[in-house]
Amino acid sequence: MPEIVRSCARILSSGARRARPALLVGAVGLLAGCYTYVPINAETATPPLRVRAFLSPEAADRVAPVMGGVQSSLDGRLVETSGRSFYLEVTSAQVQQGMRTETLSQRLLLAPEDIVSLQRRELDRTRTYLMVGAGAAAVGALIYAAISGEAGGTTGRPPTGGGTEAVIPLLPVPLR
Repeated sequence: MPEIVRSCARILSSGARRARPALLVGAVGLLAGCYTYVPINAETATPPLRVRAFLSPEAADRVAPVMGGVQSSLDGRLVETSGRSFYLEVTSAQVQQGMRTETLSQRLLLAPEDIVSLQRRELDRTRTYLMVGAGAAAVGALIYAAISGEAGGTTGRPPTGGGTEAVIPLLPVPLR
């Protein structure tokens, strides 16, 4: 078993340089999550709920100073509903202090006429299963390459001999 672990480490360190971008894209896809947004009725929405609210042009202009620009949609958390209004908590800024990032949020009061459409964030199980399957297939391919010995490289001694001169590309004169 330790031989398999060493082979996998060798593949990841040298032979799989071409596979690294694909692995990185796959990891980002897994880390991003497989979420989808499902339309919901604004009157029946009950907090706490992760939502995306599409705003009317007037509401977008009204919240522009708080958000740092005009945005037609806001991703946030429905915190409270009171009567005919909604309190939506959105990220307004991120402050970097050394190695620490602090997220600043803002609660916005929105009327029902301010919201054109409301969508709820939901985990898409089909996409999640497909991403997990693709990740398992990639790991299986790496293990197969390690076991079958098709990862590249040789076990022989490096070639010896050849010229004794060193050529510096910037100088046209070879050094001996």
